[in-house]
Amino acid sequence: MRDQPIEVWLLAGSLGEAPVERQCRVPASKPLLAPVVNLASDVASCETFMKSAQGEVLLDGSTQTLTKVSATPFTYEARAGNPYGTSAGRINSVGCGLYAWIPAPASGEHELVIRGSANGKEVDVRYKLIVGAD
Repeated sequence: MRDQPIEVWLLAGSLGEAPVERQCRVPASKPLLAPVVNLASDVASCETFMKSAQGEVLLDGSTQTLTKVSATPFTYEARAGNPYGTSAGRINSVGCGLYAWIPAPASGEHELVIRGSANGKEVDVRYKLIVGAD
């Protein structure tokens, strides 16, 4: 819940190593942004990655629209010991991926399923969302 932006609730994806199950409390009236598959690398790697990118996001069994984001430059701050093996500090990169922008769910409990694949990476994430728990 730390450092969430005001206008949207960001959900975490997966490194694709195994199925992941999470529970998350979400404030009411917040749309959700969920990564299906994504990559931080360079333009050429993003182009290759996106050729095979596919997936689905289901909220309570209902298919959500996916958006393809092509190679886009961005800068981030990497912490020491991060799971990607990058050096600590400010990193200039290029990002791409498939994402789902989900309108704010009604208050109550929901199931969100995220499945995707790209370039040999498989993602399988299941969330129990508790909306209105702010």
